[in-house]
Amino acid sequence: MVAVKKLADKFQIEMPISEQIFHLINGDIEPRQAVQNLLVRDPKHERI
Repeated sequence: MVAVKKLADKFQIEMPISEQIFHLINGDIEPRQAVQNLLVRDPKHERI
C-alpha cells in the first residue's frame, strides 16, 4: 500500500479510497473517520 501512495503522490493522482486505506493501515484514523472523509469529498469528474 505504501508503493501505491508514493506513486499517487509522485504523479499527483488523487486516489481517495487508497489514501484512506493507507491511513487506516498506519493507524492514523479509525474506520468510521475514513468513511466520513470519503463522504464529505466534493464529487469530481471521472477521467477514462
